[in-house]
Amino acid sequence: MAAVAREQDVTIDRIRQIKENGLRRLRIGKAKRELLEKFDIVEVGAYRNSMNKFNEHGFISTVEYIALRRAELQAEYEKHKRQVEIMLEQRKRKCL
Repeated sequence: MAAVAREQDVTIDRIRQIKENGLRRLRIGKAKRELLEKFDIVEVGAYRNSMNKFNEHGFISTVEYIALRRAELQAEYEKHKRQVEIMLEQRKRKCL
């Protein structure tokens, strides 16, 4: 470092700072690459799981499946509600 400092006409401390900064950048670059690789793995897993769900629900998206299922449940609820209302009306008639 002393030879480089003399050659560049700066202090040894400045050379040390430049070295540390360069090493920090290299480490950050490596960390960034590792994070991106891990993100790609997670993204692939999410895609794979989504495709499995898509195939399970007859080639519709999860949102569409939820909406259709909600409509089915709403229809079942309305049907059951009508049956209960009819039963209550019949009981009222018997009581009168």
